[in-house]
Amino acid sequence: MHAAPDLSEELDPHVTPITIPSDLHGSLWKGKDDNDTNCWASPTGKGFMIRGKNYLKDSSKVSRL
Repeated sequence: MHAAPDLSEELDPHVTPITIPSDLHGSLWKGKDDNDTNCWASPTGKGFMIRGKNYLKDSSKVSRL
């Protein structure tokens, strides 16, 4: 049995992202950027907030820049 991952660690920006196979098809088309609607797109991360180191104590979130 494997132990659960330690979720208290912050996100690692050095982890290689996964690639979605191109043979998957659906009803939504891929948008060009965050301004397109009724589509899907890879988010830029701009304005995305993550839990800070002391989140459990002070509920603070930090920008991921």
